[in-house]
Amino acid sequence: MYIQSLDLGKQAHRVDWFGNLAYPDRGHRWTQPSICVVLSEVEYGNYDVTSLSVQQCEIWIPIGLLPLLRVGDIWLQGKLLFSASDSDLEIFSGLEINRQSVVTIKAGVSDGAGNFYLPIDAFNAHKRHTHSYCILIQISEQRKIIIPCWELVRFYFGTSGKVLERLVKPNLSKNQLFTNVSYFAPRGHLCIKLAPGIKGFSASDVGRLALSENAWNAALRVSASCLKASISGEPIYPHTSFPFEGNTTLSASGRWIRHGDRENSTFVVNYLRQCSHPFPFKSLRYELDQGELLRKRNTELNSSKVQEKFQVVAKPSVDSRIIDGDPGKSKKPVSRVIGSFLRFPDLDGKEVWRSLDVQSDLVSIEPNQPISTIDHCPESVGDAVSSANTRAIDISLTHVLGDPQNQSPLPVFLKKLFEIHTPAENTTFKLLFFGESSKAYFQVPAMVDEDGVVTPDSWFKTESGKFRMRRACALLMYDPSGMNLIIVVEPAHGCVSDEPLAQLFIWEEDKPITLHQMQQNALWTACLARHYTDVEVFNVFT
Repeated sequence: MYIQSLDLGKQAHRVDWFGNLAYPDRGHRWTQPSICVVLSEVEYGNYDVTSLSVQQCEIWIPIGLLPLLRVGDIWLQGKLLFSASDSDLEIFSGLEINRQSVVTIKAGVSDGAGNFYLPIDAFNAHKRHTHSYCILIQISEQRKIIIPCWELVRFYFGTSGKVLERLVKPNLSKNQLFTNVSYFAPRGHLCIKLAPGIKGFSASDVGRLALSENAWNAALRVSASCLKASISGEPIYPHTSFPFEGNTTLSASGRWIRHGDRENSTFVVNYLRQCSHPFPFKSLRYELDQGELLRKRNTELNSSKVQEKFQVVAKPSVDSRIIDGDPGKSKKPVSRVIGSFLRFPDLDGKEVWRSLDVQSDLVSIEPNQPISTIDHCPESVGDAVSSANTRAIDISLTHVLGDPQNQSPLPVFLKKLFEIHTPAENTTFKLLFFGESSKAYFQVPAMVDEDGVVTPDSWFKTESGKFRMRRACALLMYDPSGMNLIIVVEPAHGCVSDEPLAQLFIWEEDKPITLHQMQQNALWTACLARHYTDVEVFNVFT
């Protein structure tokens, strides 16, 4: 990935610090504010992140690109050359985060004894922005941690550039991020609808904002501090705190510096890597805003390029080239998904589902539709308002590669079910995706006979003649009587009928369901087909 603003010639540069927020050139970019990024020259091949900064310079990067940047990373001619090493990683266990243990300070202040928290002779990355905010955590009588507030914003809210953009703008409200919150406390199950433009990769972060007062207050502090500085005519340095209170283990990259006459007594964080504090839900089901998608489809239906716009789109294989300036209106916006390490281990064992309106998805995807590639052109972040030949993108981070917003077409067996059977009146369906997977299906466990041998009807034969395990989908069916779960299983190899199997299961909306349960339901459906020949048993449509 190439970023024009970070192309400073043949000299490599290290990201030292994040400074103030502003609109440095409204004639060139006015839909999204930019952050001042402090860089220093480094000798090629010498990437010591603990060395003092020399030959500093400043550039402006739109806030939507902040998920891509980390203090300590080395950039050369617009491309990431070296990522900050984990050899400088420190793990702080048993940290107690509360209003007494966490203090907000400015980067250039000193303690009561006149000792600077960040003495210039030991640490000078911040010397151009001494009024920027940090938080200080006293971990013992002799030791402390300092985390720049920008890093808290980037780490806890920076899954998506769109979320960051909304946080730093004035008058932040909950409906800018989510609506339709439903929480079933006994089982810890949360249902939310994400606001227009918010991607599924941010669902867990947004879910925490929806349930936790501490998280929402931390987000409000970002917006309010930006607005207050702007009204006062001062440089805009946002401040915030942790989105929770309680015990946590933090993993962070940075360096130890002295405080007063005590060497290695203050750890200055370059970037946070992991936080163990649990999220306030045990499972999450989220829904993307459909109004925006429907408005977009109506616009495209009236376009002279309907056939071109309704093609199934594949991402370009070439590297992205991100330039400065607002993106153009003539290009279709896309997401850019960047793989990342697991920031919050607590989410690793929690179910996060996306629901999708199947009927609205069927409108724009036709069987056997050819795949085309997005034409390659420069890209940028922000609202598509200019006349430039630039595509609008949204940067999203995920520890699982794949984009739930750009799902592959519906599986053939599911589409066939809807082609054969017409849903009853006042009945709608939503397709569930597991976690951040880009697949609309899951694998059916193998069926075995009394001798422990996998039976032939565990397999599906593809058009190329290869065999694989059968697949299934999970649908939520809504009708006037309520909601039920439907498991749809593709037909097995050698079946007389090529009609998919559909089995109804009772499921309360406030009850979480795991992928394992889905697989067991699919296996039960497949086993029933062995003993009953009446396909009406499996047909839940009228």
